[in-house]
Amino acid sequence: MKKLMIVESPTKTKTIAKFLDKNYTILSTMGHIKDLPTKEIGISLTDKDINLYYVILEGKEKTVADICKVAKNADEIFLAPDPDREGEIIAWHINQEIEKVIKKDAKVYRIAFNEITKTAILAAIENPSTIDNYKVSAQQARRALDRWVGYEVSPILWKKLAPGLSAGRVQSVALRMICDREEAIRLFKPEEYWSIEGQFTYEKSPFHAMLSHIEKEPIAITNNEQATSITEDIKKESYTIESITDKTRLKNAPAPFMTSSLQQAAYNRLGFSVKKTMQIAQKLYEGVTLHDPATPIALITYEN
Repeated sequence: MKKLMIVESPTKTKTIAKFLDKNYTILSTMGHIKDLPTKEIGISLTDKDINLYYVILEGKEKTVADICKVAKNADEIFLAPDPDREGEIIAWHINQEIEKVIKKDAKVYRIAFNEITKTAILAAIENPSTIDNYKVSAQQARRALDRWVGYEVSPILWKKLAPGLSAGRVQSVALRMICDREEAIRLFKPEEYWSIEGQFTYEKSPFHAMLSHIEKEPIAITNNEQATSITEDIKKESYTIESITDKTRLKNAPAPFMTSSLQQAAYNRLGFSVKKTMQIAQKLYEGVTLHDPATPIALITYEN
């Protein structure tokens, strides 16, 4: 029985091939194979629906042809791009192309794995699924917003600011938020306030406490004279500790990295660029040789 597995990254093919028998052919899409056309918006909007029109990316004709050539004779086909929205749309696009050539009784499955290990690969094959149309729609919504913002707003930037500028789906909204915040900062009227802190000792252990109430009334200190007067008064008083409360707090472990938080941490702590961070993450995900050169071990997992 001939079997075909299609992944995104060409570097995964060799690693995965070591885990599977000779019935499997492993091919890579090398990323996306289809997208909206470059010279037009590629989206039609009606009262009931939004339609996106895709074309094969320039330079990917041979990749698609090679996949279809093998798929034509395959009995089982496993679509195995990454388990995220982009991976799902790639699987969807592959399925569109191979449907034109596959045998009538050929089986097409969607599989996903979060690490490149033999256990994960075999478990995915044993538990196949179908393409998640919700993820496909999520990616399409994201892509449509890219087009609408980019194609509609960018020309305004060319006229108002400078030629060649582009408006992004995220950056444009972020810029608006920054501008609104800057306007709020400029309109802000500062108000003077003071705080008073005292140093005390309890059982030979020093600690600090902030003045918050006077005679059970919250205190708001708005100028130097008021702060000085209150400070002189409290120096004359004596103080006691009315109660000590011990509390147990539960501290949760840090949440796993998202792509953005991983990039931020790598930059802040190690000075890594975004490109370097993602290259290292990809290598760790695909597997690193530790003991047996024939069996790379994935050191991180990927969750969608």
